[in-house]
Amino acid sequence: MKKIAMPIIILVMIGIGAFLAISWAKQPEPKVKTLVEKEKVGVTLISVYDNYQVNPELKTDWGFGCLVKSEKENILFDTGGNSSILLFNLEKMKVDPDQIDKIVISHIHGDHVGGLKGFLKENGDVTVYIPVSFPDSIRKEIESYGARYKDIKEPERISEGIFSTGELGTWIKEQSLIITTQKGLVVITGCAHPGVVNIVKRAKEMFPEEKVYLVLGGFHRPPMAVVKQFRELGVKKVAPSHCTGDPVREAFREEYKEDFIEYGVGKIIKIKEAKLGKVKEKKRVIKTKAKGEIIKYEEESFYSEDDFALILENEDEFKSQLIERFKKEIIGVTAENCKVDLNQSKKSVLLKCDVIGARYGTNSYNMHFLLGNWPFCLYEFKEYEKKLVYDGKLDNVSTLIVFEFPYAYGHCCEHVWPK
Repeated sequence: MKKIAMPIIILVMIGIGAFLAISWAKQPEPKVKTLVEKEKVGVTLISVYDNYQVNPELKTDWGFGCLVKSEKENILFDTGGNSSILLFNLEKMKVDPDQIDKIVISHIHGDHVGGLKGFLKENGDVTVYIPVSFPDSIRKEIESYGARYKDIKEPERISEGIFSTGELGTWIKEQSLIITTQKGLVVITGCAHPGVVNIVKRAKEMFPEEKVYLVLGGFHRPPMAVVKQFRELGVKKVAPSHCTGDPVREAFREEYKEDFIEYGVGKIIKIKEAKLGKVKEKKRVIKTKAKGEIIKYEEESFYSEDDFALILENEDEFKSQLIERFKKEIIGVTAENCKVDLNQSKKSVLLKCDVIGARYGTNSYNMHFLLGNWPFCLYEFKEYEKKLVYDGKLDNVSTLIVFEFPYAYGHCCEHVWPK
């Protein structure tokens, strides 16, 4: 009886084990907790350590270090491999070590953590954010200089608008920085051992409503396919350096053109907080052309040289704000295929959209979608054979408005119909 029972027990145990294995395999992967803070900061990024060089007065060496300056704090991301080179470059760039409030170390390799000890001798009044996988010897060394350490495992806020991705990777654990700016996310990588594409994806998981404005740092010799993957992820600008590798850097340069940033020690990148609320139009021209179900809408606005320069600095944000504002302001219709073009010679911005939903009956149009927001109606327009024209002021801005129709028309206050 015992001889029969034993195989049965073994089979039952195997079955239970297989069931648990299948059940475990079906468990969904844990999702990254979305950080919902709406902080948007202006920052200055300064390369203080790199094997690529922008400023010939600075020393180069294999490694990486980037100073992140915000209105609240100065954060040093990685310390390079040699503290004497790090401190020399900081002095040349007129950065006092005492001005640095926090240090974030991406990973354990010496070309990123090697300058820490020498820096702490100059300024021990800092908090050092390290991956939780670091050995205790580094924690003891940090404390020996009077500094504090903070273990990072999950995504975490480092400062206002500045976040850690949390510890990523399996073999070599690494954290990267994410900065939320008015222009979008800025992702700074040390060596990107977990894969630079994976790091960008983590940033998008943490801030799903934000676009990626810039990815900067060491990309760890990724395959050439990374260029296409960045485009698919919507990365606007790139600044590859350190361990990226020359062939990949050149591939990014060729693809990204003016959105490729030559990055190396001495490079300074300023990402300002947008102040688009101060931008004011000098003149405005609004044109609509009715054609079947669609009204083609065009609005061209002209600006002073200073205001247009501010628009250029914040081009992506300005375009998205302009389209969003128009879609919110129109009444009872929808806007599709919206596009914004900038004309540098004219200092103008042209918004184009297809408006759908204004036509009714047999080829009649209800212009309330615009007139409902304006302090006048069609009776104040001059009548031409197939056009209605208004030339005056709208919101204290000189404005020319032209409504064009495919026929000779009759109209009332807001409606237009064929005669």
